[in-house]
Amino acid sequence: MAIVRCLDSVRKKGFHDRGRTHNHKKNLEYIKKIIENDHAKNIELIFTTNATNINREFLNLAKNFKSVHFAVSIDGAGELANYIRYPSNWEKIKENLQLIAQDNFGISINTTIQWLNMSRLNEFFDFLNEFMSSRPKQFAGVWFQLVTDPNYLDPIYAPSFLKEKAIKDIEEFLTTSSLLKDEKHSNILFGEFKNSLISCRNFLKDNLTSVKYVDQFIKQMNLLDRLRGQRLAAVLPEFQQLGV
Repeated sequence: MAIVRCLDSVRKKGFHDRGRTHNHKKNLEYIKKIIENDHAKNIELIFTTNATNINREFLNLAKNFKSVHFAVSIDGAGELANYIRYPSNWEKIKENLQLIAQDNFGISINTTIQWLNMSRLNEFFDFLNEFMSSRPKQFAGVWFQLVTDPNYLDPIYAPSFLKEKAIKDIEEFLTTSSLLKDEKHSNILFGEFKNSLISCRNFLKDNLTSVKYVDQFIKQMNLLDRLRGQRLAAVLPEFQQLGV
């Protein structure tokens, strides 16, 4: 059987995907075979996921492996999360995060800054404080970075009002957050969250007046809204000044 023939190649390797392995029937069968052949205890599983759908059967099976880590992509909270990750459900995402975090699995939060979330970083920071207050058992940090592609989402080209709001939210979080007092958030092994925030703030300040691709952004958002039956301005009213 093909699954059995593949087992030797994964005995000592991590198992990476983008969050689909734990939901795909054939992949679940593959994982079961790894366990049955007594290889799981030597294998570390690493998943990148947006936590929209977590398979409970997989979570039970995963306890047989040496270690399991979930890198969870969260780019917004509430209705903004539902808009960016259409057609996701924010309440379900939070529920799935707790399923992972309260079990014996590693979890990190990966966040990319882009035009669509720059004016609502305060909401992301509020979510982060709430999530950390639940005391995830094996928290592996926050990885905070800037989108570089496509150009019309790259923060360097964002309208000044978005940059100003992002700078304000970051500075307030840096000043008031008790979360950042934990040295873990200055450690490169845990994402250097504090340093990344400072770098992001300084970068936005240095490029405050560098604005491009507004027309392309409007065109792309209007197209997506028509296809999805959504309206960006209903979620982010501040974008009305751009004409969306």
